[in-house]
Amino acid sequence: TNLSVQYGKSGLWSVVGTLDQNDLSYSLPSVRTQNNAEQSSQSVRVYYSPSDLLRFGVGPRFVKTDYPYRTINKKVEDTNLDFSSDWRVTGLSSLNALLSLRDTKYTDRNGQSSSKDSVTGSLGWVYTPRGAVSYSANVSRKTNSDRFNGGVAGLASVTTDYITNTIGLGARWQTTAKVT
Repeated sequence: TNLSVQYGKSGLWSVVGTLDQNDLSYSLPSVRTQNNAEQSSQSVRVYYSPSDLLRFGVGPRFVKTDYPYRTINKKVEDTNLDFSSDWRVTGLSSLNALLSLRDTKYTDRNGQSSSKDSVTGSLGWVYTPRGAVSYSANVSRKTNSDRFNGGVAGLASVTTDYITNTIGLGARWQTTAKVT
């Protein structure tokens, strides 16, 4: 479930507030004990657009995740400060970036807590020359604090401290208006 409210559509400044609620439930007991989760997040981001081709954003994001069946890291709370940028370099090319400074607090069933700081982010580029083909390149860095990305057999069920670095290259060919 997601709710997003925006003030200011065009012009120099805009503000976007977002509320999210996610529930992840598995019926298989061996998977349910480590992976069932209830997550909520709130964020506010202020955008500055000096032109139609360039936009910068900054704002806090708070994420709380509860794993009801776990004893270790039963509750995880993230405090993030996100910096973003979107730039239409030319009519054929666009670049976007996200840098997130994160403080994560882990709490077990007995109330013992620990915390960890991390830096995550992504950088993406799309190039669309004339014709039906566009090309993309993406680089990202995520930690286990970026939840719901691991799947059933993902690393989240094995460890509580990991980093995933990803490089992606792609091509998209739109053969007709209906087939890509």
